[in-house]
Amino acid sequence: AIVGFVVFVTMISTLRAIRLVNLRGALRLLWALYWIIPLQIFLAFSFIDFHGITDVWIQHLWSTRSMAGFRRFACESDRQCECAVPLLGDKREIDLDWCMDTCNSTSCGEYRKDATSI
Repeated sequence: AIVGFVVFVTMISTLRAIRLVNLRGALRLLWALYWIIPLQIFLAFSFIDFHGITDVWIQHLWSTRSMAGFRRFACESDRQCECAVPLLGDKREIDLDWCMDTCNSTSCGEYRKDATSI
């Protein structure tokens, strides 16, 4: 978004140069585009999750404080406790003992699965 905004501002500021056939202004536009477009292409490709890292990040950090905002968005408001159940070790198993002790429920796995599959 920032790169797009810079391109937009550059385009608006060079309209006058284009109308008046100002070579200095046209060269500034050209160099701005030469520097901005590769940066924009690089940033667009960097947002693609090639290795599935985002899924691992969500699954293993879901119950931490850093993901509380995401849980508020993805989970039902009356099921925040069930939704925040942590995983056991490297396997994607739900800690049912934590669920019973903290939330007094056995349906934590379903709520978490629904919330993290968005």
